[in-house]
Amino acid sequence: MKTHYFTSLIVLLSSLGYAQVTTQLDENNVNARISDDSYFFSDSQNSVAAYEVPAGSGSHAIYSGSFWFGGKDINGQLKLAAQEYFGNGDDYITGPTTRFAISTDSAAANYFGQSVWKVSKAEIDDHIANYQSSTYTMPNDIANWPAHGDTSLGIFDGMLPFIAPFVDVNGNGSYDPSNGDYPCIKGDLAVYTIMHDKGLHFASLGEPVGMELHFMFYQYSSIPELANVTFMDVEVVNMGTQTLFDTKASFFLDTDLGNYQDDYIGTDTVRNMVYAYNADNNDETNAGSLGYGAAPPAIGLKVLSHNLSASYAYSTPAPPPNEWTNNSWRNVFGNVWKLSEWFKSIRRTRKPNRFQLLRRSE
Repeated sequence: MKTHYFTSLIVLLSSLGYAQVTTQLDENNVNARISDDSYFFSDSQNSVAAYEVPAGSGSHAIYSGSFWFGGKDINGQLKLAAQEYFGNGDDYITGPTTRFAISTDSAAANYFGQSVWKVSKAEIDDHIANYQSSTYTMPNDIANWPAHGDTSLGIFDGMLPFIAPFVDVNGNGSYDPSNGDYPCIKGDLAVYTIMHDKGLHFASLGEPVGMELHFMFYQYSSIPELANVTFMDVEVVNMGTQTLFDTKASFFLDTDLGNYQDDYIGTDTVRNMVYAYNADNNDETNAGSLGYGAAPPAIGLKVLSHNLSASYAYSTPAPPPNEWTNNSWRNVFGNVWKLSEWFKSIRRTRKPNRFQLLRRSE
């Protein structure tokens, strides 16, 4: 089993009948919606942007985002999970999985009884100080933190024995918050969710990778310099039966910087960042999207744990031939088109004629 870790940040610079479960990550100047359906920063079922900066302003900087991942098996067969928008097909399934799950494993997905956890540093500090007090009421998301999977089928067949990170106060290897254990989060407020791709892929039409994804989104309110920043950690665990080679990862990001119809895009290789900015010095309100007005800000996606390998832009209505067919994915991954290395993801601005493709190596 090989585990990959990815860390990035998003920073403001000067259906199908599924009931989406969401919460708000709102510790600092950003009010970001985090959901359990892999469409982040979006009220996807209502097609509304949900990355509000400044919080309470009504102006939004992101419409949607999603993590992409791919690799090859020993025979060179492409494995891929890559989706764009809710309603255009899903590659991910909410919740954890088991090692030999073939498709949706409802028992595993529902094992914890919830799919999103939200825990603050203040709650953890209170827990550490008062867990032994008879008057202490433990927050549900600390009590029900998804520290361990169900291993009743065995550690090689069942769920992961360890999932969400925690501090093991007594060192016995088991999460027991009633005896002082607590979630190990980053930032002053964190949101945690789990998903996997071991089912049919209706978005990319790719073959399942066999991965389980552990997401931790977090913010700081105690550090003024990070007041406009949202961090995202992704742990990728191979829950399949095969070894993957040449794995690549990326993040699909559709920015709506206020009025989305006049945004431009760019890539800063020195800062390891892809960014969007307004076409002029005034971001007007348009079509229900509240603009930022004079001197509008920019928005950036910065990769912290890996090098940004490439970015690529193209325009509608003429994307590369058969862009969304499985054979086209093979062409992209195999460098038939003139795109560096293997993996790609698309950052789409929803303007009529502007797209951005962002990729980075493992």
